[in-house]
Amino acid sequence: MQSSLERNRYWDAVRGLAIVAVVTTHAANFGLSLDGWNYDFVLVLREMVNFAVPTFFLLAGYFANSRSLNDPVGFWRLRAFRILPTYLFWTAVYLLIFAPGDLIHPALAQHVLTGTGVFIGYYVVVLVQMTALTPMLNRIKSLRLHGVIMLVLIGAGLSFTYAAQATTTFGKFGTFPYSALPFFVWYPFYHFGFVVAKYDLPHRLQRIKINHLIAVALLALLSAVLEAFGLWYDKPSLASSQLKATSLLCSFVVAMLVLRLSSTSFSPPQALVTLGRSSFFIYLTHLLVLIAVEPLMRRVPLLTEVQALYIPVLVIVVLAAMWGAIRGITLANNRPVNRLLGIE
Repeated sequence: MQSSLERNRYWDAVRGLAIVAVVTTHAANFGLSLDGWNYDFVLVLREMVNFAVPTFFLLAGYFANSRSLNDPVGFWRLRAFRILPTYLFWTAVYLLIFAPGDLIHPALAQHVLTGTGVFIGYYVVVLVQMTALTPMLNRIKSLRLHGVIMLVLIGAGLSFTYAAQATTTFGKFGTFPYSALPFFVWYPFYHFGFVVAKYDLPHRLQRIKINHLIAVALLALLSAVLEAFGLWYDKPSLASSQLKATSLLCSFVVAMLVLRLSSTSFSPPQALVTLGRSSFFIYLTHLLVLIAVEPLMRRVPLLTEVQALYIPVLVIVVLAAMWGAIRGITLANNRPVNRLLGIE
């Protein structure tokens, strides 16, 4: 394992890879309405990048284990200061652009509490829930009890996810993004990351061969693809979901691989490191660029007819715009502004 839990190039690169996967996920969504092999490609691609948000939760839990947990109120205050101002700022920006009337409407509270103000703020809402629970997780001394809690909540999360698709009992909370708001549907990633750091478990993973983990990851990916195609006709929204059983399994194996590689001398590309250091900014803002750019790219003759070409080009354009924005903002060297925007 690396020498400390301080931020370093490896973990920033993992965040960078995860944020590239997030952008790819949302770029791919534009192709899910297509038919034929284009749709097949997009559905397989979605399964390949569905590890993104679970990986962010894994890292959030991993780095939540710190001395500040001895003071729960101080821990909550520190985390809230890092997360909420940025989230609230970009919520206001999105609403100003897309629904200005909601800024002075009771709907504002709903947008903030459900994450719909920035369209995909469910990640922040769930992260706040996990953060609130962290001091309680820290008080659990038994590794076995941690395991039991994770297994129980995995079962609860999967039961909710599949039941929400099978019935109308849950109302709008049976549809995305509301179905992604309960913290337990994202189990076990945050809790697992927290336990791994708390009990210094990565050294045990050194016994597992990387090649074996890669092989298991490929098998898990295959199972996710098969379930996705099996669900498509009856449950299309669940087919591409990050929260179905096989996708969670695949994401968990990726999490194991990420932790296993942390004990190696792997040298990550600088591009991923840079993206990772500003991943919160990119997460909250990339849809603004995607929404602006995508209609323009559709005007390029024949490009949208080949999603295997269209989606990578769209992702590159969005990431290039994000990179340029980050470079421009950081040149001003205004740390308070950078922190407010989500750039570190």
